[in-house]
Amino acid sequence: IGRDGHLGGGGDGGAFVDVTLRFHDAATAEGATITSFEFAEHEAAEHEASRSVGLPAAAVGWSDGTVTAHARDDAEPGDPFAFRVAWRAVEHSKAVSAVRWHPSAGDPASPRHAWLGSVSEDGGFLVYDGRDGEAVRSAPPSRRSLTDLAWRPAG
Repeated sequence: IGRDGHLGGGGDGGAFVDVTLRFHDAATAEGATITSFEFAEHEAAEHEASRSVGLPAAAVGWSDGTVTAHARDDAEPGDPFAFRVAWRAVEHSKAVSAVRWHPSAGDPASPRHAWLGSVSEDGGFLVYDGRDGEAVRSAPPSRRSLTDLAWRPAG
């Protein structure tokens, strides 16, 4: 129960909604599961300019090594959790451990305004152009599994 006396899942009593269930139709392999999910910060109201940049609203990493990006589905305007697959990339050979939007994603003034990073159990680190899913940067693979990704605070 939140401070206001209502049931909910968030710190102030907001309702918890597991939106990951909305993405399972995007799985590329039989039995593939979501291993990482990130809703885009650039979707917030203060980044309305990001809509003109054309970035998807969410990114999903899958157990089969696939990364998918999901845009809001305009065909269902009344549903805030309606998404469609914007693009799909199959670059990792093992499960994706993390997907993270760059902190300046959605800011048209930044040269990194469209970056989405992913790391995998195969040791790979990739940066995608969030608009179309093209891999634009990659680092030599690590010999060990990479479990998380964090961008430098200054970008």
